Amino acid sequence: MVFPYLRVDMNIITAHEDLSRIACYPVDFDTRLTFDGASLKLARTLVWLNCGWGGLENYAENASATINWTSGCGHIASPEKRKAYILNAGKKWIETLIVQYQQMAPLYYANEDPNDFFYKYGLAHLLKTQL
Repeated sequence: MVFPYLRVDMNIITAHEDLSRIACYPVDFDTRLTFDGASLKLARTLVWLNCGWGGLENYAENASATINWTSGCGHIASPEKRKAYILNAGKKWIETLIVQYQQMAPLYYANEDPNDFFYKYGLAHLLKTQL
């Protein structure tokens, strides 16, 4: 059996980069597409961690699931070092991304906007979930 995985670290990094890149530009078609992509990456990450794993700690505990988390802790980090990194720095990355997303979302989505992945799929509660 092949374990399904998501590059959680890369979803976090690229979503943050997308949001940072458009933060100083007016809302237009291109920035909206970029924001939608960042929204999808954040939603995918939160579903993976909270619904798929029952939280960040359970995810970090599984060395097979986290083997591809190489950002920050390095490619040769032991499972224990990777777990510690994910539960500390990784958690801060995710929390920062959630705040960044919530600050920018009102610029791109009206309340209950069907293009908002969190509204469209009933995932808004994940933005408030403790990791």
